Amino acid sequence: MASARIFSTRVAIKPVVLLNIAALWTAAAWIGISTHPGRTPAEGLTIGFLAMALMLAADIGHALAHNNSARYANAPMDEVLISAGMPRNIYYDQDISPRAHMLRALGGPIFSVAGLLISRLVFASIGQLPVARELSAWSTLGHGFILVGCLLLPLTRFWGAGIILFGAAIIVFGAAMGKIR
Repeated sequence: MASARIFSTRVAIKPVVLLNIAALWTAAAWIGISTHPGRTPAEGLTIGFLAMALMLAADIGHALAHNNSARYANAPMDEVLISAGMPRNIYYDQDISPRAHMLRALGGPIFSVAGLLISRLVFASIGQLPVARELSAWSTLGHGFILVGCLLLPLTRFWGAGIILFGAAIIVFGAAMGKIR
């Protein structure tokens, strides 16, 4: 297992991630080649690789954004584990205030919403550059999947994060409106 430190948090990467990368790259290349009949295999593999990198950046960036918000909440993350499936944020100290839990939860969704909006803006403004439009669509898919798939669907594993996110949104917007102090 490879590891590094980002903002003093250990980031561990298990070798099984290579299978995820290969599967995602293959799927993106196959979709690109099959939906663009004039595309050569080399072009399909190149664009598939870039699409895979954008989707992985959406996924890993989401986890690392939780790292930033956890530091802001003075309840730092202990480790990010990048393995099969999805990155996992590991916190050994769970004895923190509900407000700190909410702040820790906000970083990822903020990153994903920003990435989704930027990707859509690029898609809408790029004009007639088909490869750039295609890549911004893949980026939109990556950020959108994380938001919808991990926060809004009532899956046991993620629903707590959704509740924390919505609770935090109520606190943030209430404070902005002067209703909560």
